[in-house]
Amino acid sequence: MRTYRPLVALTLWQPWAWAITAGLKRVENRGWRPLPGLAQPGTVIAIHAAVRQADWEDVAFVRELAVRAGRGLEVPRVFVHGAITAVATLDGVVTSRDELERDQQPWWVGPLGWVLRDVRPLRVPLACRGQQGLWPVSGELVHQVWDQLEPRGAQPGGAA
Repeated sequence: MRTYRPLVALTLWQPWAWAITAGLKRVENRGWRPLPGLAQPGTVIAIHAAVRQADWEDVAFVRELAVRAGRGLEVPRVFVHGAITAVATLDGVVTSRDELERDQQPWWVGPLGWVLRDVRPLRVPLACRGQQGLWPVSGELVHQVWDQLEPRGAQPGGAA
């Protein structure tokens, strides 16, 4: 029987959830630090796209940074909403733009930046309700996330 690591999620508005899922944005601006019991450096966090519709000024900003990045990423006209779209590993929390890699500095608004690494998009977004703050992904949804990310023969590790 497979065991599945516990998972917490962070809900973001679009287009920010898309920018993280696409690997373009690796810093998430927050006004609070993650609670050590829920997330610390090395914790895998699910990225959840809120149901709130995208602000088109934000979309224009993301489109500009996507062009600057020169990676051929095209910002979609329609975004996924109300679903987990990726997982990322929390690398740490920074308190200033200068602590970020140069390509991440334009994403900074502070006061705190959760630095993310190893972003892994899900093949198929998983519909679910989000919450404010960090929230536990529960039940079958945890299994569905890990099953998309881990090969069938691999042990995702940790207790259920």
